[in-house]
Amino acid sequence: KGFIACKVSGEIGLIGVISPYQGKSIGTALVHNALKWFNKIGIENVTVRTQAGNSKTIKFYKYLGFRVKTIDVTMGKIL
Repeated sequence: KGFIACKVSGEIGLIGVISPYQGKSIGTALVHNALKWFNKIGIENVTVRTQAGNSKTIKFYKYLGFRVKTIDVTMGKIL
């Protein structure tokens, strides 16, 4: 139904929930379990990255108590 990838350094690298299960609190449960794991191994600061324009994901992480620390935009052009 979903997955979360965490680094021992305190970073949530990737989280995903397949579409039929989105909106059913699975992502929330995954993040809560990851935070418990980080706490258990002594990590006090957890970070996550997402795209600056991904307002849905930013709203999700804010709901879980995360706050925006920095904004990074990478631009490119196909020649």
